[in-house]
Amino acid sequence: MAHLIREGCFMYKVLAIDDSPTMHRLFKMIFTEENGYQLISAYNGEEGLDKLRESDPDIILLDFVMPKLNGFQFAKLIREDLKKNTPILLITSKAEKVGDRFINKFSNIDCIAKPFQAEDLERKVREMLSGEKPESLNIDDSESVEQVDFKVNVSNESENAVSGIASRVEEQVLPSLRELIDKVLKFETGYMISDVKGDFINIEKLLELINKFEGELIFFNKNGDIHFYIQNGFIIHGFRGDNKLADIFELYQDVCNICLLEVESLFELYEQLRNLGFDDLFLKKYYEFYLNTIIEELLNGDYRYYLNEVDIPENMFSRLKYDVSKLIDNYNLYLEEKMEINKIIFDGSLTPKTVEADISSLTEFEKRIYELCNNERNISKIISYFGNNKEIAKNTIGALILTGFLTI
Repeated sequence: MAHLIREGCFMYKVLAIDDSPTMHRLFKMIFTEENGYQLISAYNGEEGLDKLRESDPDIILLDFVMPKLNGFQFAKLIREDLKKNTPILLITSKAEKVGDRFINKFSNIDCIAKPFQAEDLERKVREMLSGEKPESLNIDDSESVEQVDFKVNVSNESENAVSGIASRVEEQVLPSLRELIDKVLKFETGYMISDVKGDFINIEKLLELINKFEGELIFFNKNGDIHFYIQNGFIIHGFRGDNKLADIFELYQDVCNICLLEVESLFELYEQLRNLGFDDLFLKKYYEFYLNTIIEELLNGDYRYYLNEVDIPENMFSRLKYDVSKLIDNYNLYLEEKMEINKIIFDGSLTPKTVEADISSLTEFEKRIYELCNNERNISKIISYFGNNKEIAKNTIGALILTGFLTI
């Protein structure tokens, strides 16, 4: 197979056949000349056949569902009629249904499921091409000398200083920078290829999305990301960032005033709390509060969103899932209560004081707050004990003031 040569380097010719302009924008981002590729684009199977004859590509990226010729028909034509064994990477949202059929039917073919990350697509292409990658060009000594003739002479001292700075940058900065770039690329790619996406969200739109779709609903901006697993009109779980359980784990430790065993699933967390005697009503009350704080953060931020149509991980299911049929009413009530509470405790320098009362009806968390309000600590000091759960501590102080257990 003939490979292109550009500036002494081999370039692979990639023929991408897909009827989606969005997918072609993604291909253009990945398969650039700088990365060693020449991208050839076709928007249906018939056009793809013409481009195949003209360009003799090294690999074909093939959509399954297309007008004129679908992926199966295209593969059959080039294998059986044209007798070409060009590697084919099938790109489809139906990978589990059609991938095995393709692989069993045709030679030199593989499959990648939508949605995917950009780096996963290029890795798959590289893997398929690796068996055919040509030998490196032999460059004679005189050519090598010309290419390195631009070297600048620097003193050993300067060279050591530069080397030290470079080492520190590589050790301390580059890993975080790569991680950030990977994360941004992951979200941008997911947004680009998703059929369900947008750049504005309000409570009504959020409710519509949860009722209509299933999978992972992802919201992201330059400051962070928020995720909801949704299914059949329920929020199965919501979380910020990559750690799905850290915030809710910490919240239950605070409100239950206990030390919990580390868990790997929401179900394990729920079971542990139930075994310690906490009932569903109590657990769901604070889980709903937790979700409302995330929703408030979401609605007050400039987030874009998209749906990742994936199966929800088994470890995210528990009886804590939230039925959103009353989402708007419950969220508005949450805001009203917060507004009333903030009227009383907007000033962190205020010092709450306990009122003598029967506190047996209070939860352990409320009793803990009550005991901290000994007329010696101001509100800022009290809520500083609660880490990521300052908001719930502040709301509890307000609730105890409103119900007469505390006074300012």
